[in-house]
Amino acid sequence: MHLDSEQPADVEPEDSVFGKSQAPAPGSLVGRLVRFERLLIVVSFLLLVAGVALFVMESAADPSHVEAGIDLDGADVSGLDEPELRAVLDELETKLAHRPIRLVHAGREVALEPESIGFGIDREATLRALLGAGRGRSFLQRLRGLVGHHVNLPLVIHVDADVLRDQLDALEPQLVKDPAVAGAVRFEGTKPIGIEPKPGTRIQREAL
Repeated sequence: MHLDSEQPADVEPEDSVFGKSQAPAPGSLVGRLVRFERLLIVVSFLLLVAGVALFVMESAADPSHVEAGIDLDGADVSGLDEPELRAVLDELETKLAHRPIRLVHAGREVALEPESIGFGIDREATLRALLGAGRGRSFLQRLRGLVGHHVNLPLVIHVDADVLRDQLDALEPQLVKDPAVAGAVRFEGTKPIGIEPKPGTRIQREAL
């Protein structure tokens, strides 16, 4: 009786470290490309929807309301209308008018009361800045505003410049040991007396 000898089956090569090695499936690269293409389509669609939404928001924006992503002196005022903004400004003015302005130099300190120098908030200028802020922003700027990037606007204030100067002149000797002296001429009766200029330290009034 003749017996056929068995033929050895093909054996996959083994990796000595990781075991059997497998050749990449022919369709795996194509599959990844298809998934990437689908993801790209989804992201593009979402960006398109966001763009349309922002366009609609811009077209329907009420100029009597503050746009999204606008802060006033660090406080979020997005969406507030003019009456609400005026109430916020009234509250801020009351608070700031009773908060002393402290001037410190070389271990000395003096306080200046805002009310005494005619401090006040310029409401009309502040309202114009708030209601006009953000108009005409680009798509990316609006998108950043929606995700939390805010634009901070300062208060527009006013003081009585003459009163401020007089108060600083009176406070300067209390704050500065060696105040600067400007050259001048004073009169005792009809006799002129020259005042020699002297270098020293002075309050930078221009910075206030």
